[in-house]
Amino acid sequence: MLKNNTIKVFLVLGIILFLTGFGYLGVDYYNKEYQAEIYQEKIEALNTEVLNLERDVLELEVLFQDTDLETANKDELLKQGYDRINFLEEKVNTLEREGKLNKAQIAELRNKLMEAKANVMMYDKYQKELEFVYADNRRLKGILDSISNSEDEKYAEIIDQYKAQMESLRQEKNSLETSLEGAKEIVNAVESLKAENFRFYSVKNGKEEQNIRFKAGNLKNFKIKIDLIENALAQTGVYDLYMAIRAPDATIMTNKPKGYGGSIRFDEKSILYSRHSSVYYDRRRNSFSFDFIPSDSEPYIKGDYRVVIYCKGERIGEGTFSVY
Repeated sequence: MLKNNTIKVFLVLGIILFLTGFGYLGVDYYNKEYQAEIYQEKIEALNTEVLNLERDVLELEVLFQDTDLETANKDELLKQGYDRINFLEEKVNTLEREGKLNKAQIAELRNKLMEAKANVMMYDKYQKELEFVYADNRRLKGILDSISNSEDEKYAEIIDQYKAQMESLRQEKNSLETSLEGAKEIVNAVESLKAENFRFYSVKNGKEEQNIRFKAGNLKNFKIKIDLIENALAQTGVYDLYMAIRAPDATIMTNKPKGYGGSIRFDEKSILYSRHSSVYYDRRRNSFSFDFIPSDSEPYIKGDYRVVIYCKGERIGEGTFSVY
């Protein structure tokens, strides 16, 4: 009897220990999940702040082109830009010290902040140089106004020298403005969409077969899939994508009876496309597809085909397949 009671006691103690350990693991698990959600919210909030900062930096260019804006106000805008960047850099450092950001997240955030800081520094530099050009132009104009009515020939050479200097300063100003336009083009390129991972399929009886070499007779129904890569700087919304299939004889395949094809502006000229599709892009990597059926008058011919995707007047990606 005593032996049986002892066994029961040990069984009860074992069950209590098991339940205690299980409860501790459960609490620890939910605590870690809660902490992970908190840090994920912090990371998302930080990403939003960085995107807002990038938008504000682009607005600086528009503000600085306002010649009526006081220099003191422009200096204050630059100071605010530097202060915001320093504040966000410290937040990234804090999250890194706490060990809640992986290396890829840290690198992405820091690259965005470095690019924003570089743009602010560029606007700061160009603003100071433009202010110098404007001040010197005003000084030279005042001198010319004071002597241009003089009939004394000794001033003629001085006037010519000042005119040459003014022309040189005007050219320097144009050069600075061109540099600003170049910076704007870089920002636009960073914000644009990019297409990659082109996949090609023949479709028969609803079944898709992927390949890069196809027999001409198997391409009555053809499907092309692409990936739009992730871009945190691009705008979310609906984008119009235009696909052009260039045949081996350099013609663009269309099918007017099916409503396929048309023309768009690219590189300051009109070009043909094979299919159009409107897609919603949310800055994340997503796959999209185009179906294409050739017309009876334009069947596939043997050779290499090139598929190009256009968006907003830009070529954003291309792929190739062949027909035998």
